[in-house]
Amino acid sequence: MSPSVSTLCIQGTWYNIDDFAERHPGGSVIRSYINQDATMVFEEMHRQAMFMLMGHVTRPYLLSKIVGFNHSFLYCYLHMMFSMYITGMYLFGHFSLSHTFMPIVENFENPNWVEYSLAHTVDIDTQNPLISWIMGYLNCQCVHHLFPQMPQFRQPQVSKELVEFAKKWDLPYYHISYSKAWSLMLENLHTVGQSKIH
Repeated sequence: MSPSVSTLCIQGTWYNIDDFAERHPGGSVIRSYINQDATMVFEEMHRQAMFMLMGHVTRPYLLSKIVGFNHSFLYCYLHMMFSMYITGMYLFGHFSLSHTFMPIVENFENPNWVEYSLAHTVDIDTQNPLISWIMGYLNCQCVHHLFPQMPQFRQPQVSKELVEFAKKWDLPYYHISYSKAWSLMLENLHTVGQSKIH
């Protein structure tokens, strides 16, 4: 079949997607590949989807076997989803503490990566071992952005040196307490929510 307005190619075969596009489980993204070879993205996305599906089936099954036969697959699945929700909120909450309330980059601004990392992210109680443990070193986000390959346990030490570096080059470096970070993040969420209401 030769390519037309509503075809795409997967593994050397052209498919007419006129009827299928509206029913595509992945949504309208399929239309982004009309008249193109979509083999690579098809294989990658469907491989990821298969791993996710396997995870949703395999983990509760294994959990039901570990916990014992008294618990159904559904019971284990619901517990798994609840634990994923809690851990997701925990992780997202700690990511948010370093980012959400900071100013955004305006269209006319063009900061370099160092300026961007320091002016739009904060570090949180980097010298407090308990906070580093609670946040899993997500409290050292400025350091992480500047040195993404650095082992996390070294980040608190580097944050001390970053203070001196920022002073020397007259750059901002925001370092706040854990409680202040929560306060600023929640205040920002409230402000954004209120702006949408009015």
